[in-house]
Amino acid sequence: MACWQGDVDAASRVLDKLVDNAVKHAGTEGAAPVPVRLYISESGILLVEVDDHEPQFADFASVCAGGPTTSGAPLGGLWWVQERYKAQLSYYVRIGDDGQLLGKTVQALMKPERGRAG
Repeated sequence: MACWQGDVDAASRVLDKLVDNAVKHAGTEGAAPVPVRLYISESGILLVEVDDHEPQFADFASVCAGGPTTSGAPLGGLWWVQERYKAQLSYYVRIGDDGQLLGKTVQALMKPERGRAG
C-alpha cells in the first residue's frame, strides 16, 4: 500500500474499519481468520477487500446510507468510512465450487489524491 498515490493513512483506517466490522458483526472474533487483500489498479484506484464467514449483510444499504439498522446499532464503521474517506463500498457473497456459501467479501474502492507525489 505504501506505493499507492493516495492517502495511505486514510487507506489504513479504512482497512482497520473493515476488519473491525468483520470481527464484530460477522462473529469471527476468535473463531476464524479474516483474510485481507489490497490491489492497486492501473488507474491508481485502491481496492481493499476483507472476507468473513457470514454470507448475510442484511443492513448493508441502510448502513451505507446512514439510516437506521434493524439491530439498532449506532452509525459508525462502514458509514463513517464512506463519508469521511469517500470510499465506495460494496460486498458480494462467496460461493464454493460445490455451491456451498463460504461467506462474504466487503470491498472499499478508494481513489488516489490528485497531484500527490509518489
